[in-house]
Amino acid sequence: MATIDSSTEYSLLDLLKGHDPDGNTARIINTLWSHGDMIKDAKWFEANDFTSHQVTQSLTEPAGEFGIINTGVAYVAAKTKQIKEDLAMLEAYSRIDERLLRRMRDPEQFRSQRNMMIIRGMTKTFNSTLLYEDKAIEPEKINGFLARFPTLASLAVAPSGKSAGGTSVGLVTSIYVIRWGMDGVYCVYPRGGRNAIIEEDLGRQLVQDSTTTAYTAVVSHFGINFGLCIADPTSFQRICNIEPTGAANIFNEDDLIQVLEELANLENTVIYVPKQVKVQMNIALKNKNNVNYTVENAWGVPTLHFQGTPVRKLDQILVTEAIVE
Repeated sequence: MATIDSSTEYSLLDLLKGHDPDGNTARIINTLWSHGDMIKDAKWFEANDFTSHQVTQSLTEPAGEFGIINTGVAYVAAKTKQIKEDLAMLEAYSRIDERLLRRMRDPEQFRSQRNMMIIRGMTKTFNSTLLYEDKAIEPEKINGFLARFPTLASLAVAPSGKSAGGTSVGLVTSIYVIRWGMDGVYCVYPRGGRNAIIEEDLGRQLVQDSTTTAYTAVVSHFGINFGLCIADPTSFQRICNIEPTGAANIFNEDDLIQVLEELANLENTVIYVPKQVKVQMNIALKNKNNVNYTVENAWGVPTLHFQGTPVRKLDQILVTEAIVE
């Protein structure tokens, strides 16, 4: 059975608790924990450089050979390659006119609620970035999963997934299976360890409107600094070209069983699905003869599991993905 183990590796919640245990940070932790999805599931580690992180992957694992008396055996060497992963800075500022806050019965609650909405929006951007962004198009971002595995041939190398066979242009979706961990897929925060998540109360400031006329506002700064690393390509699995509706090329449980078998193990593995696929899974759960689905405890709440692996609906998975060829 797959487990979500927080005892040996750090989640973002652990990171934030350990680094900055003040009231404002606690609010952000709770918001991320409730709405973060990938940002809370991921295992986080400190980058080994200031603006990037270097990952070392194995290329060859020598098998050795059987020896014969008076006959030598060949020298061998295990080969590795190094990959440089850049870090991105997702940021936002907010300002609230102090005159507006004075009219609120509870100004702090009003401000806190708006800050939570900003954080929710930023965590959705984080999810979309990990899935879809391409650094070649927007250099300030990072390469998400699709930029790293853009074709069926690239998915087949590790292997890291398969196609469900859908051909409806712009009307297909995917399932993403991720084994989070240092030896699988993980996220990094900048070297120094104090600014994976930023919430700064910049206090009262004199700001300008579009006409350069000044007024007093309460200003906040938010940031998520992160990089995505794939130590083991088989720890990422994608079932692409799924048609979310219809009778053919839709979600097939056999496909999910096949990609789960590609993982080294199922510890800290999460299955991410769009709403349409999650609905199909929940309907299958009603069939008492279907042994693939159970409802078990994960993240402290009853959660749908497929063969013991937790399933999470991720709204940022598009149902209008391009066909992978």
